[in-house]
Amino acid sequence: MRYFFAFLDWAKDNPRKILIATIGLVLISILFVTIQRSFASIRVMTVSPQAQNQIPLDQEFIIQFSGEVSGTVLDSIQITPSLAFEASLLKKDLMGRSKTLSIRPVGMVPDASYTVDIPSIKSWLGISSGGLSFSFSTVTTPALLGTAPRDGATQVDVASSITIQFNQPVDLSSVQIDMEPDVPIQKQPAGAASILIVPESWLTEETLYTVTVYGEWTGDLSRSYTGTSSFSFTTTVKKQSQLTEDEQVSQQVEASIIFNQHLQEYLKDPLPKVLAHIPYSTDQYSIDFDHQTREFIIILKQKPEAANTQKALTWLNSQGMTRDILLYRVVPLPVDVSGQF
Repeated sequence: MRYFFAFLDWAKDNPRKILIATIGLVLISILFVTIQRSFASIRVMTVSPQAQNQIPLDQEFIIQFSGEVSGTVLDSIQITPSLAFEASLLKKDLMGRSKTLSIRPVGMVPDASYTVDIPSIKSWLGISSGGLSFSFSTVTTPALLGTAPRDGATQVDVASSITIQFNQPVDLSSVQIDMEPDVPIQKQPAGAASILIVPESWLTEETLYTVTVYGEWTGDLSRSYTGTSSFSFTTTVKKQSQLTEDEQVSQQVEASIIFNQHLQEYLKDPLPKVLAHIPYSTDQYSIDFDHQTREFIIILKQKPEAANTQKALTWLNSQGMTRDILLYRVVPLPVDVSGQF
């Protein structure tokens, strides 16, 4: 206790020496901590972004270390498959030291996977620590999701447009369309992920069309469609309201011709004329017609059966039912028939 009070008395008499001693202790502490941190191994604290999928093509990766790293880290970075990149140390202190590394790959393409390797990480004093490796996948390109008309559709209106839907936003200029038979078309956006194909004229009636959708790279790689797909559909006939005046006249003339052809065939057929007299009956026989089997039924009433059958056939022949087209069956007299013959 005596020494403590003696020190206080000395300090009161020597304030300048106390201030110098205090500053010296602080500097020694700072130097100690600095040396301790400098000789500590470097650890990777964070890699940003954390998500390793659907990485944009212009993504910058920020790596945060536990301590200041040597500038030699910039020369040890490797990206596979081989890819150019820009790298730099950020947020440097007054001595030019940094704990933050920026890596910006150049020329990445969609639907690809890359791996970044830093085999050895050194502190600013040159002390080596472990390396770093991480992998990531770039954004996927659009894929065809569906079409209208659907593949295999029939009875498609000749005035129809065609809608092509993708699973994500697509660059209109990257999508190419071929139609067979060839049809001049216009492409129009129908939302971020759909394209409307508008034929410049109506499609041909009752025709099978095949649409091929393919793509090519554009400046917006992540929105470029690069696949190849095809689908087909069949058109129907025009509606009455879609016919031109000339087509309506032509249709009426064609219908009239077909009607007359059917009428002529009908008039040539002797069957309707004969059926107008059926059932037909005499004392010797009667004639009926079975519409299900399309046979004439000769029902005999008197003997002799053969002679009366021949009379019935002669009458049918006189009505135009010749032997080559005549179908008939004979219903004979019952066995127990009695009476005057």
